[in-house]
Amino acid sequence: MQHYEHEIVLQGKKVINEFRMVLYGEQEILLFVRDITERKEMEEQLKHLSYHDGLTGLYNRAYLDEQLTEEKLQNARPVGIIMADVDGLKQVNDNMGHQEGDRLLQRAANVLRVQEGGIVARIGGDEFIIVLTQTSEEEIKKLCQIIEEKIKIANQEDGQVLLHISLGWSIGFEDTPVF
Repeated sequence: MQHYEHEIVLQGKKVINEFRMVLYGEQEILLFVRDITERKEMEEQLKHLSYHDGLTGLYNRAYLDEQLTEEKLQNARPVGIIMADVDGLKQVNDNMGHQEGDRLLQRAANVLRVQEGGIVARIGGDEFIIVLTQTSEEEIKKLCQIIEEKIKIANQEDGQVLLHISLGWSIGFEDTPVF
């Protein structure tokens, strides 16, 4: 039996078909065609949920662990890591409720999002990590400054609960283990 999947766009909608071919006798084949679009969409949704934080939409620790293997990082050195911790989340949760704490975490995630080449993940309750490959100390310092500016802007736009994020960074060169 041979198995193929083929994706096409029909009337603006993506359709995925599965083709299975089985030899039937010496000169004939049986061909089964089945629309598997719904199944594939569900698989993508499950994959997304397994690698993303439900609250912030950022990557999660499982995704980070899978991406940060020594094998994958071999040609990506130097690797820069920025650790970010949202200050005062417990007090916001205790005094204003978890809904406001969740909103604070979502604001932090928006501030920490990196454009190209970086992985941003929520790795704990109020902890985030940014991983940059093939980077330099100057680029990491610049990104930290950009984040601090974004925090100021976020607090000006929505100052009901001020956002404070503690940042720390490190860079690993050729011989330095990442984790």
